[in-house]
Amino acid sequence: MQIENPRRGGVLGVIIRALFVVLIWAPLPAGVYVAQELLSLAGAVPEVPNLDLLQPKFGSRVETVDGWQLAGAPTSTGVPYHELPPLLIASFLAAEDEDFFVHSAFSSRAILRAALQNYRAGKTVQGASTITQQVAKQFLSSEKTYKRKVEELLLARRLEAIYSKQQILDTYLRSVFLGHRAEGVTAASWRYFAKDPRDLELHEMATIAGILPAPSTLNPITDPDAAKKQKDRVIRRMLELGMISQAEHDAAADAEIQVAEWNDFNRDRMPGPVYGAIRTIKDLYGDEAWGQKGLIAIWPQNPVATARARTSLRQALLDLDQRQGWRGAPATVVDAQKFDELTSAQNGRYRVGRVVEAERNELTVAIGAETQKLALKDNAWLEPNTTKRHYKRPEYLKDFRSVFKGDEVVFVDTDAQGIVQKPAYEGAFLTVDSTSGRPIASAGAFDVRSSEFDRAFMGCRQPGSVFKPVVYSEALSRGISAATMLSDVPTQLESSRGEIWTPRNADRNFKGYITLANALAWSRNIPTVNLLRHLGAHSIVKRARKMGVVSVLDPTDSMSLGSSCIQPWEVARIYMAFQRSGRRGDVHPHAYFKTTDGRVEHDALQFQDGGLSMAARLDRFATIQPLPDRATTQGVAFVMKDLLRRVVTSGTAHDLPKEWLVAGKTGTTNTYDGWFVGFDDHTTTVVWTGSDKNDHALGKGEHGATSAMPAFQAYYAPYARVAEDGNVTWPENPPEDVEYVPIDPTTGLRAPPNEYGVPYAFVKGSAPMEFSPTRGTKQAQKVDELLYEF
Repeated sequence: MQIENPRRGGVLGVIIRALFVVLIWAPLPAGVYVAQELLSLAGAVPEVPNLDLLQPKFGSRVETVDGWQLAGAPTSTGVPYHELPPLLIASFLAAEDEDFFVHSAFSSRAILRAALQNYRAGKTVQGASTITQQVAKQFLSSEKTYKRKVEELLLARRLEAIYSKQQILDTYLRSVFLGHRAEGVTAASWRYFAKDPRDLELHEMATIAGILPAPSTLNPITDPDAAKKQKDRVIRRMLELGMISQAEHDAAADAEIQVAEWNDFNRDRMPGPVYGAIRTIKDLYGDEAWGQKGLIAIWPQNPVATARARTSLRQALLDLDQRQGWRGAPATVVDAQKFDELTSAQNGRYRVGRVVEAERNELTVAIGAETQKLALKDNAWLEPNTTKRHYKRPEYLKDFRSVFKGDEVVFVDTDAQGIVQKPAYEGAFLTVDSTSGRPIASAGAFDVRSSEFDRAFMGCRQPGSVFKPVVYSEALSRGISAATMLSDVPTQLESSRGEIWTPRNADRNFKGYITLANALAWSRNIPTVNLLRHLGAHSIVKRARKMGVVSVLDPTDSMSLGSSCIQPWEVARIYMAFQRSGRRGDVHPHAYFKTTDGRVEHDALQFQDGGLSMAARLDRFATIQPLPDRATTQGVAFVMKDLLRRVVTSGTAHDLPKEWLVAGKTGTTNTYDGWFVGFDDHTTTVVWTGSDKNDHALGKGEHGATSAMPAFQAYYAPYARVAEDGNVTWPENPPEDVEYVPIDPTTGLRAPPNEYGVPYAFVKGSAPMEFSPTRGTKQAQKVDELLYEF
């Protein structure tokens, strides 16, 4: 081949020149392409990210009105940046980004250092993201691609162009994930060391900062050894950077990491209200609110009063259960030696043991390596529950040998030196402030620590005779008075299903004709049924609604005896109306909720509530509250208080101390429910005892006065207002439309002048005008009857 122009170098020259041209011009289109891609990525990156959106998710918590924390997160707000200890900030810089205050969003030196480390390791062992990049990452997708990495770099540059270094670092420290659901340094400080970050020691700061590379695996709970290595790495780097002295380094290196025991729910502190608070938070704010919303649920119960309510209810249920006798040992030990070894580490009042030997008057029980001798006189209640019982006469055990044999498992009350068994009954206890409706004390189970079902606010039971005041208040509202004579004679009624029903009194007896006041005091069933039939069942339902009952009521004759299921807090509303001069009261299980920004929501407290501070009371006083609806007139409410006072002084609750200025009502269903409601001028208390599944009858001779009233009596004793100077007149200060008139209770007529009469309260205009025959006239009538019969 002949070269036409040797000066141009022939074909080789052409190739060389072409390559030279390509090398000169090729970067131009490549640069244009890269520029276009960068512009495209820049367009996809958020223009001005709002750092305020990166707020940590604190868990919610429950507190009492006076600030006693019951459960949940220890705090719902982070410590602001300017209040964090400088060494805490320094530890994070040493751990993650020592050039943070000098670089412009990314660190070339960190990138080269990470690349070298990763090359030596043959895998990715170190990242190069700056703190600014890590903040930027939270506004982008989580995909791990080069495209997303470029977006991160672009957004980091934009962040540093808009925000100051302090703002970026503040955002990082409050939002970075640090393991075990801890977002930010405040949450991590409380989670691992149970203290405010302002109170952290150097080695604790370094421990938290050392978690950053792998929060799920390098934290001191998951892997204490790895956490210690990370802590040492951080303080070593702090020393190299001149952030701490050698002495500080050495002290932090020698310090042991003491992780605090974390328990977000102290089950000894009002567990019933806590369960209720968690349920309410989820109902009002969603299922995730308890763990992420940072709410403060203010619960109204008083801790001391609630503890007393729990103790009183437990003891009443234990006593009721023991009156019904021993149900037998729950198990028999197969390997005595192994059982004793397993039970040797017990402590506390109640312990599990093994029967070693039963003698007539003494029972020997092994509790671990120790033995305890129990006397028959302290365990006489252990007569088996299969023994028939007279309703007025208890049965006592006479010989341990008739009940126990060797190696049976028993539970021992080491303080009382006696055998115990878990009651077959449950209970509910609720005390509310009658003025505001605020719950003061509550207990929803025998063992509130193991039962989330709060019977005080969730249980629905037949109220029995505690429903009768609804019927009687309707009667008073219709012009019937306390002196009206009611029939207490046998009668047969036809039910809505065509069945014949014969109502009976609890004592299976009849009293002929009695006053309405005595019918209520003695809780007579037949007069109440007759009264309902006269008034109409639907009018009783309407009255119950006015008084605050929201449960479904079956408008039948048996409704008068409490056959429809209602809840204890509804029962409280009925009796609150009598104390509130006829105004209906509300009972809210919660007080109010605080959000993270300090707003108060779902506020149920009123200005007159005694548990509020003066400032909180003034805030509520300034808020216009609608006047509560009327349940009854003021006069009817006062007369009902007077009638229910007679229940205590001469009726079914006569065992209560007469000097207590209280009123109340007992209630019993046919077999499974015992109730008591007691109230004074300030509080209303409702107690229920019984069987959840209707599988354990209360037992012969048991009723509201024996099963439920003792819980009220034990609880109320230290709070009781006692009459001064022996004057037990209560209720006091009747309204203008109420008058007292002496009544002859045998006739329901006015007592003649200068003759004995019982003072009854009447709404003016409803008292009988006719006088009862004088004592002489009655005697003459009896003589005439005798002569006639003769």
